[in-house]
Amino acid sequence: IEKKWFPRSTQITQVELLAVVTAFDTFGAELSGKRVVALIDSDAALGAIVKGYSRKDDISDVVSICGKRLLDRTL
Repeated sequence: IEKKWFPRSTQITQVELLAVVTAFDTFGAELSGKRVVALIDSDAALGAIVKGYSRKDDISDVVSICGKRLLDRTL
């Protein structure tokens, strides 16, 4: 995934989004059917998840993966 990231001074948005994806992959079975609250301290990452996309293609790619994990796990 990170090979597709655009070069920029910081990659915190992608890392925050990747943490959400990793949590769903790791704990998805235990979270299925439960109300889940994700604490994200990056406004850009949170906004991208809420909207379901970003103007930045590399961020949108990770948001899409996150959305797919949500649908796959029916969280």
